[in-house]
Parts: sequence; structure tokens; C-alpha cells
Amino acid sequence: MPATMSPHWPLPALLIACGGEPSLAQDQQDRVRYQAGIASGAPLLRLDQCRAVQDVTLRGDCLTALAPLAGEIEGLSAEDLCSEVQEESWRDECFFVAAEQAKQEEDLARAAQLCGRAGRFARDCSNHMWQQELRATIFPGGVRTLVQRHDQVQAIHDRWEQAFTEQGDFDKRFWEHCYQVAFERAPFLDIRGCEFVPEAEQEICLHSAETTYRAWLNQALDQGGAKAEFCALAPPSLLPSQVAPVLQTTTVPNHPRLTLVLLDFHAARCGFLLEHSDGG
Repeated sequence: MPATMSPHWPLPALLIACGGEPSLAQDQQDRVRYQAGIASGAPLLRLDQCRAVQDVTLRGDCLTALAPLAGEIEGLSAEDLCSEVQEESWRDECFFVAAEQAKQEEDLARAAQLCGRAGRFARDCSNHMWQQELRATIFPGGVRTLVQRHDQVQAIHDRWEQAFTEQGDFDKRFWEHCYQVAFERAPFLDIRGCEFVPEAEQEICLHSAETTYRAWLNQALDQGGAKAEFCALAPPSLLPSQVAPVLQTTTVPNHPRLTLVLLDFHAARCGFLLEHSDGG
């Protein structure tokens, strides 16, 4: 301790002298500025507070909160604001939030462009643009409702396809997501409904039913604790209707595509147990 320092100096002064206080003070200042940045108030003043935050993660969070308001600050765009974010995950989130704001403003093309800059969240961002409207259109009847309201679903597709024109896989992703939503939101896995969808979408419909059934089996087996009973069921005559009571899942029709999923799932989850059931 320097000879000129009083032994009665308060602890903060001692910390400063020892080099400990600046980080503590900076942390406190960051939190004060962060709270001011995310609080209600003039966007420009809030932006100044966010920019003054030194911690890159906290600053990224703060700037992301301002993304919907970027248009209210003269000379600043959401693209410029999000580009200021140094921390990668928050920068991706910022572009996601900005895309959502552009969607609310009915600027679909810009929303698509912002999603394209959302890094690891780009795919989720693009799906999020249309999924709420899609779910509202399909719910609650699942595939049957989708068939009945296919024109409405097609209109959603066409509107967003124009916005995502640069993404070559949009059509595939949209319809895959569409049918996954249809099966997830229905209380009954109505795979037979795939017979009534447009021919170009039938394989996507069937594949989505398989994916949903596999997810149901995984969840039921992991949560239900009935693995021994499930594995005691003997293939190759195993059918979905036999499994539903054991795993206490929703009734599933005995469809050939679902039966193949079930047999594959049974082999993957029960193979080791069956091999060693005789003590081998």
C-alpha cells in the first residue's frame, strides 16, 4: 500500500488503489446504462445508453431491444443497428427481431432479407415469418382442415414465396413445415388424409406423418417408462394399434408407412434389450 494512503480509506478507495474497483465500477455502470437502454423513453437517448455499455453481451442484448425502434432514429436503419452488435448470437437475434418488425410493417421483402442475415437463426426466422398465420389457418383440424382451406394456405405460400425468391429451397421448406404443423396440431394422426392433398404434396404429407409419429413414439417411451412392456411386443406383426395402449398415446391408424416407422423404432430402441433378454 502506498505510504501516502490513509489506513482509514473506505474499501472502494482501497480497491481502486489495488486495481480491483474499475471492473466492479464498470459492471455497475453497464447495468445502469443497460436498464436505461431497455426502459421506455426516447429511442435516441436509449441508443446512447446501449452504445455506452462496455460488456459485449449486455450491449448486444440492449441494442437488440432497440431493433424494432431503429426506424424512429434519424439516419439509422435496423441493418446498421444490428451490425453494431459484436456478440454473434445477439447479432443474429437482432436481425431476427428486425425481420419481425418489418413483417409487422408489411414489408415482406425486407423481412426476408433481414432473415437472411440472421446467421444461425436464419431458417427459424424465415419459418417464423409465416408460421403463425399458417397455424391459425390449419388449426384445429389438421390435414383435413388443410385440404379444406388449401386455397388459403396456397395464398400464404405465394405471398411469402415472392419475398423469399432468392431462397431456392423455399417451396420445399414451406410445405414440409405446413404438413408438420398439420399433424402436430391435430389430436389424431390422420395419415389417410394425405390421399386428399394435391398430388405434388402427397409425399411431403406422408413423410411429415412419419416424422410426427416417430416423435410421438420417442416422447411416449421416454416419459411413460413402459420400455420393457413395449419391447415385449413382438415384430414383425407389430402394428401401431397395438402400441397405442401400451404407451398411452393417441390412437394411430394401421398404415403401412407408420408400421415401417414403428418396426424401425422398435429395433432401434429394443434391439439390445432383446439380444440380452435370455441372459446372454
